[in-house]
Amino acid sequence: GDAPDVERALRFYPLHDRQRLTRDLDRAIAEGTGYDLELDFVSGSGRMKRVRALGDPQLRDGKTVAVTGTFQDISASHEIERRLERASLTDDLTDLPNRRHFTRRFEQLAADRFAPFALALFDLDHFKTINDSLGHKAGDEVLRATASTMRQDWLRSSFAARVGGDEFVVLFTDPRLTRDIGATTARLVDALRQTIRFKSHAIPATGTVGVAAIDAPGHSMSQVLSCADAALYAAKANGRGTAVISTPEDMFFGSAAA
Repeated sequence: GDAPDVERALRFYPLHDRQRLTRDLDRAIAEGTGYDLELDFVSGSGRMKRVRALGDPQLRDGKTVAVTGTFQDISASHEIERRLERASLTDDLTDLPNRRHFTRRFEQLAADRFAPFALALFDLDHFKTINDSLGHKAGDEVLRATASTMRQDWLRSSFAARVGGDEFVVLFTDPRLTRDIGATTARLVDALRQTIRFKSHAIPATGTVGVAAIDAPGHSMSQVLSCADAALYAAKANGRGTAVISTPEDMFFGSAAA
């Protein structure tokens, strides 16, 4: 059929990508510079696709007289890349985000406009004993059960990740949870206290928690993790299945809130 005009053709792109393409197309016409973009595209039948759009300005006497475009459906390769990316950011056993994903999420948080947040670092009490006495499959079941706990409705606004053996982190950014971090921490400790069924065994599980409460910008991920780790160490000194809340300032002044 007849080729659509540019305005109608652009309607097949979702708004954000339509704006990107429009901006680069206008620049190509005004400055004679080409573009190479990956964009979402809605086909005539309504299917979402991933496309590569290239524009090559044709110049005459230094002015753009036409833009030659190349349009390629890259949906299949994009989906493969998306799956590989997800796999690289996900812990195989628990299906939670992994340490790499946590690092990326923290960097994004640091780049955003600052708002108070808290980072809870916890590990599972007597996890080695479970592995040694019941085997690694039992330990794996405890880890999966812990991951399931991290998906409870009240934690949906938070970011939980497995960052090592039996070590997990939770980023609290929701004001409803950070406003009273003491109550939130107590709720987390309580959620980690459960009985996990494995074959004929009932495995009692608890977690000890250290929390870094951050109410001012300028703290690196290393500083926040060190603060949470110091709080976790203090909590273990108080007894397993407990928690301590600290701030980066506490690391210098030697105080922490239980």
